[in-house]
This record gives sequence, C-alpha cells and structure tokens, in this order.
Amino acid sequence: MSSADSQGPHQAPVRRLIVSIDVGTTFSSAAYAIQTLGEPVHIQDVTIFPGGDGKTIRVPTVVLYDPNGQLLSCGFDVDVAKPRRGTIRVDGFKLHMRPPSMENPPVEIPPLMLTPRLTATHAMADFLRYMRRAVEDSVQADEAGNKPWNALKDGVIYILSHPNGWEGQQQAELRQAVIWANLIPNTPEGQARLILVSEGEASFHSCVDPRLLASDNGDQQNPSIVVVNAGGGFVDISSFQASGEDPSHFREAGAARSILAGSDLVSFKLRETLAASLHKVEGLKGKDLGLCDAVFDEVVDSFQKAMKLDFGRSETNDLLVDIKTQIGGDIAKLLRIPKDRNWKIPRQVTHLVLVSAGEQQLSPYALPSRVIEACFEPFCAAIASGIQDQIVDENTHVLLTGGFSGSPWLLYKLEELLTGCIIHVVDAGGDPSPNIVPHGAITFFVDNLVTARVAKDTYGIRVRYTFDKDNMDHFLRREKIHECEASGQNILTDGFLKIVSKGELVPEGRAFKIPVIGEVRAKKGRPYKVDLYRYHGLKKDIQFFDADLDNFEPVCELSAGPPADVFKEQQRADASEMRSPFTGDKASLVIAIDVGTTYSGVSYTFLRPKQPSTVYNVTRFAGQGSNEKVPTVLYYDNAGELLHCGPEPAEDLLDGKDYVKVEWFKLLLGPKPPDRSALGTQHPQLPPSRTVIDVLGDFLRYMNNTLKEDILEVHDDGDRLWDSLSAEATYILTHPNGWEGPQQAHMREAAIRGGLVPNTPEGRERVEFLTEGEASFHWCMDPEANAAIRKDLSVGDHIIVADAGGGTIDVSSYHVTSGSPLRVQEATEAQCEFAGSVFVTEYFRQFAEKHFDGSDPDKEYVEHAVEAFDKKTKCLFSGSENPVFVKIGGRKLVDEDFDISRGSLKLPSGMVKAIAKHLKKKTMATVFLVGGFAANPWLTSEVKRRIGLMHYETEVRRAEIGTAKAAAHGAVSWYLDRLVTARVARHTFGTPYATGFDATNPKHRLKLDHAFIDDVTGHPFIGGLFKAILQKGQAIPEDATYRETFTVDSKTRALVKNVIPLIRYNGSKKGIGFFDDDPQPGSFKEVGSTVVEVPPGALVPCMGLRGLFWTASVEVVLTLGKTEMKWYMEWEEDGVKNK
Repeated sequence: MSSADSQGPHQAPVRRLIVSIDVGTTFSSAAYAIQTLGEPVHIQDVTIFPGGDGKTIRVPTVVLYDPNGQLLSCGFDVDVAKPRRGTIRVDGFKLHMRPPSMENPPVEIPPLMLTPRLTATHAMADFLRYMRRAVEDSVQADEAGNKPWNALKDGVIYILSHPNGWEGQQQAELRQAVIWANLIPNTPEGQARLILVSEGEASFHSCVDPRLLASDNGDQQNPSIVVVNAGGGFVDISSFQASGEDPSHFREAGAARSILAGSDLVSFKLRETLAASLHKVEGLKGKDLGLCDAVFDEVVDSFQKAMKLDFGRSETNDLLVDIKTQIGGDIAKLLRIPKDRNWKIPRQVTHLVLVSAGEQQLSPYALPSRVIEACFEPFCAAIASGIQDQIVDENTHVLLTGGFSGSPWLLYKLEELLTGCIIHVVDAGGDPSPNIVPHGAITFFVDNLVTARVAKDTYGIRVRYTFDKDNMDHFLRREKIHECEASGQNILTDGFLKIVSKGELVPEGRAFKIPVIGEVRAKKGRPYKVDLYRYHGLKKDIQFFDADLDNFEPVCELSAGPPADVFKEQQRADASEMRSPFTGDKASLVIAIDVGTTYSGVSYTFLRPKQPSTVYNVTRFAGQGSNEKVPTVLYYDNAGELLHCGPEPAEDLLDGKDYVKVEWFKLLLGPKPPDRSALGTQHPQLPPSRTVIDVLGDFLRYMNNTLKEDILEVHDDGDRLWDSLSAEATYILTHPNGWEGPQQAHMREAAIRGGLVPNTPEGRERVEFLTEGEASFHWCMDPEANAAIRKDLSVGDHIIVADAGGGTIDVSSYHVTSGSPLRVQEATEAQCEFAGSVFVTEYFRQFAEKHFDGSDPDKEYVEHAVEAFDKKTKCLFSGSENPVFVKIGGRKLVDEDFDISRGSLKLPSGMVKAIAKHLKKKTMATVFLVGGFAANPWLTSEVKRRIGLMHYETEVRRAEIGTAKAAAHGAVSWYLDRLVTARVARHTFGTPYATGFDATNPKHRLKLDHAFIDDVTGHPFIGGLFKAILQKGQAIPEDATYRETFTVDSKTRALVKNVIPLIRYNGSKKGIGFFDDDPQPGSFKEVGSTVVEVPPGALVPCMGLRGLFWTASVEVVLTLGKTEMKWYMEWEEDGVKNK
C-alpha cells in the first residue's frame, strides 16, 4: 500500500474524509485522506475491492448485467462470478460519455452494448457504487482503531477526475451518476460535496517534483512542464509554467487537450487490421469467417492484457500467440480448410491465416512487428503532435504517466518524434506504482498549485440584436427579422455574445460580467434564463450562430432567480398544484393500458373518498425483470390458439411446435395502414382464423391479468381491492392521434373480447379513449413524476409533445391558459406520422439482406444482425462521425446506401415535419420528446439540429422516462387532472340534408339535377347538400355539444325510423355546400350514424300540397369535446326532451 502527504497541515476546524475516484477506460483506482486539524493530510490508496486480493490498487472498469438490464456485478466480481447465459459485459463505457465535438480517432470504437433502458451514465453510476463499497471497506480496515467511516460518511468530499475538455454536459452526466450511485444526495448541500477535476491537472499535482522548479543550470526562473496522462482510452495533455511571483504555483501555458489515442485504441486498430486482412481471403464466408473472427478476438485479448506493453523490449518484436490453449478446443478442427473449398490466399496476407494452405496443419500464429508498429503509429504520432503544441521552450520537461506510459514502444516513438525533449516516465504502469490521478486529485483539493488556466474554447450566450440595416452581417440576415413583443423593434434573435475567448488566460476565481439588456415577456415568479454555449470552431469574432452552426454546443443554463417574496408566492402556487383529495363518495379503480407497436404498459390508480390519488405503474411481467414496459408480441399455434404473450417465452414452451409470432399488429388497426414497401417483408402477420381485433383482445386480456397480479402482490389489501372494485373499473385505452370512431369501436370490441368489460351498455361505457399525444402531455405535466416541468409554466407558454414510439410519432401542441391551476388548450390539430423506430429497423433489415447472399446460414445472420441492431445499436446510436458497426458472428456491417455510415442514422422525416407544423407562427416553444424512440440520443440531437436550422426559438427536451410507458401513466393523470380544456377539430364533420328549393338562389339553380318533389309534402326540394356541424381547426371546449335541427315527415301518425349518417370531410376546400363541390374520391367518409326513431306522440299534423301529413322536429347532437366522438338524436314529446 502506498501513501503520501500533502504540503502542509490541515487548518480547517472540521474533521472530514476526502475520497478521490478515478474511473478509467480500462482500469480504475481510488484514494482517500482524513483531514484533521493541525495534522498533515495523509493520502492512502484504496486496495480492498470486492472480489480482489486486498493488495491491488487498480480494478478493471467493467460492469455485468443480465439480459433485462439488472446489475449483476462490477470490477473483480465480474471475473469471479459464475457465467450466466445472455449476460452483458460492459466495458469502455467512459468512451461513450465523451463530448460530441471531440475529434474521432482513426479506428472504430466498438458500440456500447447495453439494454435499451440503460446508458453509459447508468453504467458509470453502477460502477461508482462498487467503488464506494471499496472505499468504505478500505477506510474501515486502514483505520481499524478509529472506525471513522460511520462518523464521517455523511460529509464525505468526493473528487471525481475526468478527461481534459469535459465540461457542461459531460460534467452534468457525471454528477447525475454520482447521485444515482448514492454517493451524495440530490440537494444543494450534497452537490457542494462533489468536486470535479481534469485528469491532466490531477496528474500534474501528483507528478510535479520540486527539483523541476529550478533549471539544470540554476538560472531558469519559470520552468515549464507538460504532463501527459496516457490511459486506456484518453490521452490528456496539459502544460504548466511556474508563476513569476511564486515559483511554487503554476499557471496553464496552453489550452489542455484530450485525444483518443490510449492503449485500447491500439488494440482496436489491431482487431480492425486483422479483420480487414482476413476479408481479403476469397471464398471465406459464413461460419468459417465467424470462427476465424473469434480466434482474432482471442489474439487481440492476449495482446491487450499482456503483450502490448512488452512490445519494444527486445530486438525481435514479433509476438507469438498460443491460440490453442486460449480457446481450449481442437483449434485445428475449428479452422481447418474444408477440402471441398478452394481458398485463394493472397501472399501478402498469409501470415494472418492460422492454417497453412498446403498441409492443413496448425501453424504458430505470429503477429509481425510491422503489423504491430502500424497499429501504434497513428496514436504515437497524435500524442507527439499534442505534446509539441504544448511545449513552451527547449527546456520544457515532459512527464509521461498513466497505464500506456509503460509501453517501451510509445516511449521510443515519442523520443524519436520529439527530438531534444526531456521525457520523464513517472508511472511505468507496474504494480505497485504511484496512484497518480487519485493522489493528485486530493493534492489539488488541498493545495491547488494552479492559479490560472487557459480557455480551451470560446464561450458566450445567445442574444437578440437590434436590427441595423447598415451592418452587413445584419443585412444578410434580414429575412430572419422578428418584431419584439415588448418594444416593437426589429430584432435578430440568433446572435452570439462572446464572454471568454479561446486561448484567454483565466485567473482562478475570476468572474466575467457583461450587462445583458433584453426584452422578455413578464413571467411572475420565474427566473430569467439564458443558455451558455461553447464555440469550438476556427472563426474569430463570430457574432451569429448560423455562421458556423455545427461548431456550437450548449454547456449549461444560467438562471437569475426572482426576488425572495415572489419566490415564496411561487412556492405556494406549486403546493396548490398537487392533487387534491378525491371528492366522490364511492371508491373506484381506474386502469390505463397503452398497447404500443413494439412495447406496452399499464398503469392504474385507486380513487378513495377524501384521499389524494397516486398513479401506480405495473412493473412485474412474468418472464422478465423489473420493467414498466413489455414487448407487444404474441405466439399462436397453426390452429390460431394462443400460446404465449409478452416477453420471449422459455425454450421448452415452443420446442417442436409450429407457431406464428405476431408483432406490430397495431399498425393494422389504423385508418390507413402503412405502405407494405415501408415495412418490407416484416409487414404484420396474423395467425390463422384470427382477426386483428381478436389479437388485440388476447393481448388486452394478458395485460389485465398482469395488472391483477400486480395489485395482489404490491398492495397489502390487494385481494379486497380487486374483488370490490374490478367489476366496475374504468378502462382507458390510448391510441395514436387521429384515430377516431371506427378505430375506437374496434378497440372497444377488443376490450369486450378480452374480458375487460361485458358487452352491455354499462360495460361499453366503462371503456374510454385518449390519444397518445394527450396522454404523453399529461405525463410531462404529472405533479408526481415531473413537478419541476409543471411549475415552470405560465400563461402564454407554448408546449409541443412528440411521442416517438415504435410505429407512430404523435405530435400535439398546447398553449397555457392558466398557470395555477394549470390549464391548457390545444393550439393546433394533432398530428400522427408513420415514422416510429420500427421503420428504422426495417431500413437496416433491407441493408442487411443486401449484404448477404440469401443462403440459409446467411438468412440466420440477417436475423441476428437485425435483432442486435434493434435491441442495442439503434437505441445507443449517438451520431458520431464513425460508421455504425453491428457485430454478428464476427461480421461488421456498414453501408452508405442505407444512411448507416459516417455518423448518420436514417431518421424518418415525418417527425420533424410534424413538429414544424406546430411551430408555425409560434416564435417561442418548448418541445418535449417522449416514448421509447426518444431514448435514442442521436434522435434528440438531430431533432434539435433540424429545428434549429428552421430558425425557431425552440427548446427541445427529452423527458427522462427511463423504462416507463409515458402514455399509460399519462392516461391515468389525464383522468385525474383534466388539464386540457379545449381541443382542435382535425376534420370538418357534417351530415347530408335536403332543403326547400329556392328559385332565387343561384346555387340552387346551378344544381337543378339535385331538385325533386317530396313525396310526403308535395313541396320542391333540393338534395345532395352537406350540412357542416363542426369546422376543421375549430376549438372544441370540454363537454361541448353541437346541434342541428331537422324535420321528420310522415304520411301517417306512426313510428318513424330514419338513419342520419355522420360524414367526415377529408378535403381541403372551404365552404363546402354540396357533396359534388369536391368530387375527389375519399373526400367524404361516413364515420358513424344515428337511428332516428320518432314515436307517434312526437308527431304533429300539418297541411301540405298533397294534403295532411305528420311532422316533428328532431335534433342531432355531436359531442367531440372529450376524446371520443358521440353522435345521437334528441326530440321532444309532451314537453319532455328524450334522448
């Protein structure tokens, strides 16, 4: 165990524990120190890692999950754990937290293989939790006599190191990981106990030697030091120069850099080189190719673990790898060339083949030195170039540290490329060795030798400029002028105001203050917010974002708080937004089921008199771990009998059976199913003798049974609750925006077939419907789940919610009409587009099929590749410039034709188009992305980018829904809160009618072919008219009714039966009066009807041209204010209105 002391005794009166954790790409370490008044700070290494030997100071940075994303083990525990089928080993996750602006290396970085609900931040949190256990055990063991952990654990100062250049977003993700790991609470006091420091500066504080503070000849006043922390993934390069006034303190001499050139990248390059050479072997394909790839994985693993740091130590640099002992099988049998195949092996790649072409015997596997040198070359050159940029003068000392510093070849190349430099290897990578970064991080916290730093980029804020016609930059942007609501002046809203310039020396603690005068809409109790941006491009004095849009990225949000009295008033308003107790006198159960294209969820609540309601999400689905969503998949036999629902069934359930796997069936329910060409061979298939309503009914039954089991298990009185409330439970079924009467009728029928409700008028009334867009909106505004979002709204705010699911993307927009209580109205008619994630998967399927030749083994590869892409790669794709690789059986797939290369995933255009429709004429809006597809980080960034190019002043936010089905939870919130008071009609609705012919009316004269003599009254009438009851785009208040009066005539006083249809007009013409005003096919569609049954008592006598007849006035009533359309008739009989 190693230890070290800081420069002087601790002066603060409070005794506290300082813990430093360095999570490296391949290995991690930690150190701690206890500060006691008047005593030097003694730094101790953490060595007691769970699963370790109690002596090693470095632990592998690796996390192990089960197939459902549940954590199994970390660090040393991963290797000692018993292997389990389907486990997911996650290493290198730190590489996937890097800034998007970081320059990509000349090699592919393997994708992060995690389940869809997990991100690199989750992996970081799980690993930090493991490291905390190690710290606690080490402190307790080292301080056995004092037992300080329990006394000091609530005030621990945690110092986390990160690569140079990690700022706003990356630091925020690290803070989030620390909170998730329970190292600190998510409070201002907890946040203050987390300190972040760059690995370059931490290494400097650990490596700097007082002997370097003076030159070798004794007359150098300000020595310069370049610290190179060469790790597994990142190489951090920082330069420092001693301060003239105080030689014990330093300032940065240049902007610190971090480059992707660590030792792991050399291994990646070797793997890429071997694979590329192997693919030159003609005729090698299928399983043979996969087996050879597996052997190369073993070669690279051996190189990574042991041989890489040996390369360059001897004159013979060829490395021999004994594959036979590593795979533990008959390698000759595995890799022997089949006699019936004629492989043509180019001479230049024969050293890559493990079997000699002539003898078919196992040969020693040699990695020639020239191959290894070529793998080192680009990274050694990049490191040397980075060092050269930081060198101040010829006497600059270069301190080389980190695990990669133990490579003799790296040192040899750096000395060759940096002639004349003095290079000191501080950490040779051995064990024991100084724990450089954790020790330096604590020294930084205690002593802090650096007094000034160099800005790595330019920083500034978004501002509004008053338009100046004489300014050329303004004049060129004249088409982007907006009128300021407050001042009426013409302004440009896309300005960039620089605060700190790249390369500027920033003293420790300096504050940059600039006055910002802007006209903002007064919002009572709300802080004024502005985003801080980083510009990493090359242009100087940039004043507008669109001058170099791709090189700007947000860093953080700045907020100026309101006065204290206003803040207190806002707090009271927030408290009033929490749900009030239920005012009814009878308990009830409300259930919401969201059947998605790919995943489904169910939520529920109990309404109890005088008690507030809580929304519960079902998280227990048989066959999978804790998760709030379940695959929308069913399995049937060939007779149409249901075998299984939900998660993938156990192997023995389907063994030996012919079955039909049914998925994506929801796409068949819509008013207009997607084109078969869009779904290719994956068009939804139904089982024999079953309809889509049958399938939906089966799935609803499964979801309802799962709900019942959840209630019985979760609630202490679950049996009583279910038995007393389920028979009258209200069911809310969500559906895409735009689904109306026919689709809702099919869903209600499916609920009846699934046993949710009986087929009675009362039972049918217990099924309600809600659009997925409105459900997602209510989830975003839920006072339990997202109180922070809700309290930040005020009257006039414009909100857009895009629910990006598996099949459809539903976009809805609302404007706030009341802040407390929160109430909104729909601002624009809701949109629904077939642009969900399944279409991206289908693009990949088409691409994969193109790259395989159609043989049976290759068809199996296609299915595995599509599964890997759908479950992992698609969910994790982040938009880097590297090609996207999907590894399946050792193959790597990439193709430009399908937009899966050069960092571009194919985004269905419907999503951005739909959002843009809701942004028109709205100068400011907040867009919330929800749904499973929204979890993809690239989708969020790409939507931000595209909307930004449209010059809308819009904030795009991804709701952090984790594994939750927002629509199901939001549907229950809708039932409880009813925030939407008015909706916008998506179509014009009306009914056919006839009226008396008017010879003076020019329209009537033009429609003489529609004229007729009424058989009952004898009067002339004109038919073919369309009576609009509700116009498209019209605002529909909650519970609004629309009525039209019609007369019913009869020759006798008897029961009169008539059918009045409800017609939807789908066209774009305005003022339609006759059906043939728009003769295009599909312009009019019947969506429902009501049967008029007028009893004899409601008829009154009347004289017509043909004598006595009987007539009555009836009203047809249309309700659309809620989420389901109703069309019925009312009439009056003996003074009483009937319905």
